[in-house]
Amino acid sequence: MVRSILVEAYYVTIQNPVIQSIAIFIFFLALAKLLFIILNKWVLKIAEETPTKLDDLIIKRTEVAFCYIVVLFGLKLSLSSLMLRDSVLQRLLSTVIILILAYISMAVADILIFLWSHKWSRQHKSFHEDVIPLFNNFSNVFILIISFFVVLETWGIRVFPILAGLGVVGVIVGFAMKDSFANIIGGISVVLDKNFKLHDIIKLETGEVGEVLDIGLRSTKIKTFDDDLLIIPNGMLANIKLVNYAKPHTDIRIKCDIGVAYGSDPDKVTKVLLDSLKGLQGIMADYPPEVRFVKMNDFSMDFQLFFFIDDYTQRFKTKTDVMKRIYNNLKKHKILIPFPTRTLYFKKGK
Repeated sequence: MVRSILVEAYYVTIQNPVIQSIAIFIFFLALAKLLFIILNKWVLKIAEETPTKLDDLIIKRTEVAFCYIVVLFGLKLSLSSLMLRDSVLQRLLSTVIILILAYISMAVADILIFLWSHKWSRQHKSFHEDVIPLFNNFSNVFILIISFFVVLETWGIRVFPILAGLGVVGVIVGFAMKDSFANIIGGISVVLDKNFKLHDIIKLETGEVGEVLDIGLRSTKIKTFDDDLLIIPNGMLANIKLVNYAKPHTDIRIKCDIGVAYGSDPDKVTKVLLDSLKGLQGIMADYPPEVRFVKMNDFSMDFQLFFFIDDYTQRFKTKTDVMKRIYNNLKKHKILIPFPTRTLYFKKGK
């Protein structure tokens, strides 16, 4: 008799929705605790032995969030057993779960961008670190927008009319800020293309020459040889032709134009020009210097001296030193340097 009463009481108890709800919640609470122990004690130790840091960072950033999701999912199931499937509380729990999933997605995206940028910066010294927060912001905003629309669907709000309204607003904002967006995209293009890096000497198609001081997201700063600061929007810089004297190598060819008087021996002039390079530092022996007799001008025989130096930043100083030597050697060997002359004939009047 007592046994039958106990059995009946047992069945009544397990069929009680409240008892079932509490049991489900306790089960998932224990499951979350077990999951935390497994991730923190076993999985993390295994991940630490792998050659990559990706799994370590992801586990450390997301283990607690996954445990919260298990607890909240168990709470949703426990409420469902109480016939509260479509209640406001259920939707609130779904919203919290979506936000936690968004946090996990942003954490994983940040880790991937961080590891990618770290690897890229080691392989490419010209990588600009200002791009990293930009990528992080873009990825976080994208994930938040997707999460926002999923939350709206959870609450039964139609998304398509909102998307249409945002499309119109986006077009208006896009037209208003097109120049700023173009400069930002241009800055990313400049960094990723690696056409130049900090402290390179570049020449723009407009003729300005200077040293790159800063590569920002919206503009690039160049210090000219007149010690002026030239600020160029990246949108413009990404669409113009430029010369980078530091690429593909730091060596550079220098050309010197020389005119001598008619009657000079071309072979002797060639020897004097080549002798002017002897003993100068920075002249590259891998590229033998060359002299060309290029033109017989109106009042001079024109030669060109070509030679390479190993440091492009010294081209002006080296060329000045070479031109001084050329002048002194031509004078020493009595080779005249002509200057424009005009002969006037006067006709006597009758």
